[in-house]
Amino acid sequence: MKPHFLSLLAALLLLSCTDHKAAHVEKAFYYWKNNSWGLQGKEDTLLNTIKARKLYIKFFEVEPDTLFGNIPTAKTQFHLFDPESAYTVVPVVYLRNEVFKKCTKGGLDSLADNVNFLIKNMPCRSAGTRQPQAG
Repeated sequence: MKPHFLSLLAALLLLSCTDHKAAHVEKAFYYWKNNSWGLQGKEDTLLNTIKARKLYIKFFEVEPDTLFGNIPTAKTQFHLFDPESAYTVVPVVYLRNEVFKKCTKGGLDSLADNVNFLIKNMPCRSAGTRQPQAG
C-alpha cells in the first residue's frame, strides 16, 4: 500500500510541475506618503523608464475614535495631481484592526458606504481612476 501511495504522490508531483508563464505582467507601484501627492523627478523618471502605468495610491487611513466612531485620518492631498496623466490610479484605504473589533454588521455596512463616498469625492478623478469595488 505504501509503495503505491508514494508512486501516486510522485506522479502527481511530476504532472503538476508545468511551465506557466504569464502572458503579460503589468508593472505598478504603491505610493504611501501622508503628505501631498506628487511624483518627484526620480520617481517619474523611473516610472517612465520601466513603463509602469498603474499606481496604487493610499487615499486615507481609517481609525476608531471614541467620540466620532470610525474616522478617516492621514488623507493624501491631491492638489498636485495631474488629471491628464497617463497613470491608472487604484485607490488604497488602510483600515486599522481596531476598526473591526467593536463593529457590528450594520456598522461595517456604514463604514463601507462612508469609505466609498470619500473615495468618490477625492479630487483625484482622472479617467483612469478605478472605481471602488465591493469585496
